[in-house]
Amino acid sequence: MNNIYYSGSSSILANIVNAVAQRLMVLQCSQGRRYPSHFVLRMFQYAAERGHLGAMTCLGELLLLEGACRTDKRSGLEYLRRAAKAGFGRAQYQMGIAYVEGCQVVEKDSQIAAHWLVLASENGCQDAADRLAEQQSQAIKADENVSQETVTLDMLSSAKPQFETNNKSIKPVLESEPA
Repeated sequence: MNNIYYSGSSSILANIVNAVAQRLMVLQCSQGRRYPSHFVLRMFQYAAERGHLGAMTCLGELLLLEGACRTDKRSGLEYLRRAAKAGFGRAQYQMGIAYVEGCQVVEKDSQIAAHWLVLASENGCQDAADRLAEQQSQAIKADENVSQETVTLDMLSSAKPQFETNNKSIKPVLESEPA
């Protein structure tokens, strides 16, 4: 594979190719296509291999989410990983989501997911910040439910001896009536 970090005019060309690919993809999707054409994918690939982080992320998302086979999905994950390691927030977010949800090429791993989501949030990705806040509120609710269940169990266990005491006090009365 080519080195992804070209300098000079290649990065300018990569910016132009990525911009054209983005517009073509939007145009194709507005015409009812679910997935961009092979030509658009090749344009993203061209820009990605010349170090364009946005193209790496877009191509990675497309391949990971919509790839036809495991090889496509692995390639997509690798493009995302390269962009994420370079500090691109959207790629870090997608890496986090991949580990939150799991897929054919990665297993669910909440620690790795949290790592990528925190990095994405720190790099200004609002989707990552929202997802972290959502997960935090779910964790708080889960803790509250556990706490509520613990309180209920504690109440039941403390009520049980009183109930037995009440039964013992009632029992002699019931036993004495039939006699």
